[in-house]
Amino acid sequence: YLCARFTDFVQDSLSLYHICYLCPRFTIFVPDSLYLCQIHYLGTGFTIFVPDLLYLYQIHYLCTRLIIFVPDSLSLYQIHYLCTRFIMFVPDSLSLYQIRYLSTRFTIFVPGLLYLYQIHYLCTRFTVFVPDSLSLYQIHCLCTRFTVFVPDSLSLNQIHYFCTRFTIFVTDSLSLSQIHCLCTRFTVIVPDSLSLYQIHYLCTRFTIFVPDSLYLYQIHCLYTRFITFVPDSLSLYQIHYLCTRFTIF
Repeated sequence: YLCARFTDFVQDSLSLYHICYLCPRFTIFVPDSLYLCQIHYLGTGFTIFVPDLLYLYQIHYLCTRLIIFVPDSLSLYQIHYLCTRFIMFVPDSLSLYQIRYLSTRFTIFVPGLLYLYQIHYLCTRFTVFVPDSLSLYQIHCLCTRFTVFVPDSLSLNQIHYFCTRFTIFVTDSLSLSQIHCLCTRFTVIVPDSLSLYQIHYLCTRFTIFVPDSLYLYQIHCLYTRFITFVPDSLSLYQIHYLCTRFTIF
């Protein structure tokens, strides 16, 4: 009877029939007491947090549409055996060749202990969250298909040195001229410290997340090709006053 948009932590006392009766839009944290056949019986729209006590063949038996947070206790062979549609949060204990052995459809959150050549060795289809400990040369050496969240410690010339296919989250320490110097193919999340003139000065191909501190006329003054995320403080007539070419969130 609860709204189907709830995230429900199912009580152990509920029977499988009761759980299955719940709307399949629920996120189910499965009690350890359920058997595999019971979990598999649940609707495929569930997000299942699998108990550690399940065996590999039991997890693999689950419908491939499930999102599985795999226990750290599984070995590489066991993880690789799982369906490639899983989203894998890889344990730190896995070595590089073990991670690379995983199917390329996985999303890999790389442990900080990997070296550059190890990360570069990973298949280019991975999404890699690079550790802060890597130097610019090391990050640049990575395949250009990576999405790189750049550490704050990098300077402008270091960031600009990156391949233009990177998505750059610009740090507050950069000046306007430095940000503008970045290749226009970057997606730049601008620091709040920039003024309207500074934001307007940026290349029109940037995606701008406007700080809450800007007034309406300041936002309206922005070039119409910007994508503007409007602050909550604006009233309706103020939002309506904005140029219709804006994409307004």
